[in-house]
Amino acid sequence: MTQSNEQPPKDLEKRCGTMNFHRGLLQVDADYTKARLRSDERHLQVKRGAASLQRTGITVIPIVIHVLWNTDSQNISDGQILSQIRVLNRDFRKVNSDLGSIPAPFAPFAADARIEFELATVDPNGAPTNGITRTKTTVDFFDEPQLVGEDKRIKVSPTGIEPWPNDRYLNIWVCQMGVGTQGTVGYSTLPGASAAVDGIVIRHNAFGTTGTAAIPFPPSGVNLGRTATHEIGHWLNLYHVWGNDETCSTDDQVDDTPLQAGPNMGGGPPFPHITCNNGPNGDMFMNYMDVTDDDSKFMFTHGQVERMQTCLESERRTLGVYEKFLPKFGYEAGIWRVDRHPRFLADLTGDRCADIVGFGDDGVWVALNTRNGSFLGPRLVIGNFGYEVGSWRVDRHPRFLADLTGDDRADIIGFGNAGVWVALSNGDGSFQDPQFVLPNFGYNAGSWRVDRHPRFLADLTAGRGADIVGFGNAGVWVALSNGDGSFQDGQFVVPNFGYNAGGWRVDRHPRFLADLTNDRRADIIGFGDAGVWVALSNGDGSFQDAQFILPNFGYNAGNWRVDRHPRFLADLTGDGCADIVGFGNAGVWVALNNGDGSFQDARLVLPNFGYNAGSWRVDRHPRFLADLTGDRCADIIGFGDAGVWVALNNGDGSFQDAQLVVPNFGYNAGNWRVDRHPRFLADLTGDDRADIAGFGNAGVWIALNNGNGAFPN
Repeated sequence: MTQSNEQPPKDLEKRCGTMNFHRGLLQVDADYTKARLRSDERHLQVKRGAASLQRTGITVIPIVIHVLWNTDSQNISDGQILSQIRVLNRDFRKVNSDLGSIPAPFAPFAADARIEFELATVDPNGAPTNGITRTKTTVDFFDEPQLVGEDKRIKVSPTGIEPWPNDRYLNIWVCQMGVGTQGTVGYSTLPGASAAVDGIVIRHNAFGTTGTAAIPFPPSGVNLGRTATHEIGHWLNLYHVWGNDETCSTDDQVDDTPLQAGPNMGGGPPFPHITCNNGPNGDMFMNYMDVTDDDSKFMFTHGQVERMQTCLESERRTLGVYEKFLPKFGYEAGIWRVDRHPRFLADLTGDRCADIVGFGDDGVWVALNTRNGSFLGPRLVIGNFGYEVGSWRVDRHPRFLADLTGDDRADIIGFGNAGVWVALSNGDGSFQDPQFVLPNFGYNAGSWRVDRHPRFLADLTAGRGADIVGFGNAGVWVALSNGDGSFQDGQFVVPNFGYNAGGWRVDRHPRFLADLTNDRRADIIGFGDAGVWVALSNGDGSFQDAQFILPNFGYNAGNWRVDRHPRFLADLTGDGCADIVGFGNAGVWVALNNGDGSFQDARLVLPNFGYNAGSWRVDRHPRFLADLTGDRCADIIGFGDAGVWVALNNGDGSFQDAQLVVPNFGYNAGNWRVDRHPRFLADLTGDDRADIAGFGNAGVWIALNNGNGAFPN
């Protein structure tokens, strides 16, 4: 056992320059000073139980490595960079091979940080990338770069390179600091630094485990890539385990790391090393946030993980939620196909956050939302409703997610060959076994066809869960929900809107269910040849006679075409009554609801998003109506060539000018295709504002809404 209160060696700054850089920023940036106080206060609230952490599961943080090189040896290889990513993922997930070296009294404190890292796959402009930039610099070496002035030479061209947006990426600059192995090994910003400087700088021969990677502190120690582990700890708001100075008067604000007098270096002292009266176990010198050699530190603690997770819910809350986060449900990741495998966003647990549901070859897959825009790993929950398991086909067997029992949790409804099948939600992302509930509305049971007979789930009675509405040959059929996942027998209710009754065609005449009178009961709206027809709900599953109410938006009345002119029903004024929105040749047309099932005359409100006005195409450019600002008024979201365009609602049925808000998810920006890559608007965080979810080649991508119609970009 050793006891010491001596001052630390003078070469601490060579091992980590973070605190020097931090003190420099405090002197020149008042906003940074305020941000640091807020950051520490947020963590204190979590420690005291006054605030709770919501982010569960694993956060995957995209990294961009900026290699600055003057000599060939400084231009490190992709392999050396990948070796560093592997180290980070082992250390932060507590699967490093040297966990057994933790002294027994400290072993229970070791924790999985639930953080992983990957090289970025998409650059800030939406183009594919390997997550590595390479810049030749005229600077032989950067001298004392942890000083604010010298740091700028690394992060500004022409001597360096500017960072990528810090709300989407962890920027790491790898370069030569000092001469040989004499300079600073690495330093980081703490949360709160400006976007222009935020990130980590590491000496190239202390980065990774191969190539130029060498012993950071000869003659002792080995290089295991843990300089980056240590510096990312700082970047996620961890202090050194001894606190902000080398005395016993401060600590690192983490409860389960012992108070200690200062840094431990080299191979670490014998265990236990007691300082600051911290016996019997002494200093936690094997912690990643001490500065012992790489082969002498092995762990983060539960308290440190809490502090890092607090950072991920505050200053760095957008990290890991824009980049690819779920390598499943994609065109290549899982071989999911639009014409075989329907995918949905729906709330399965009643937490008001949409979960992912996919109907794959082998059945139903679910990925639950963690309430922060990320998802838990996908799992197979039902061996049915699949392309191979059950022989369900997109062109024969529609499948839906809807609440059938009034518990605010989506259930599965499938229209099979023999009729209607249901699997009720258990409320945890799993489902009960599928049950056959109705011998009607099926491919064989009633001869219902996808290309002739649209079917919907909608609440017709305001209380017992979603009911079935089908547009058959003779007109409209309804099967009312019993509130337990079963249905009453189908009833013929309207001799109109049918294939024979009225000559309605799927490829000419869209039909919808929407509340037109604010009575919480869905009404029928059909876009026929002559214009718009409405049948109001009686509240018992029957409808009033169909009424012709607007000579526009029709196949003949206005020359509206399904393959050119999408039409929607959405509340544009916040009165609870759905209005008509149509994307015509000249742009967006609106007909406001009068509240009684009739509509005002249609008017052109936005010369954009149209077939001619902007060259928007149904087979290239999906368009949606969704509330982006929480004002209960639907806004326009369009996926164009250059990315995502938004036109915010003015609350009166008009819209602001369209703005490009995300340079991704587009026909050119990201190469997204309607026949390969479904895109959705759904609330992923429970804030009543729609976020973007896209099923791309590599998996699921999202962009979280800032609440004002913009998205992290």
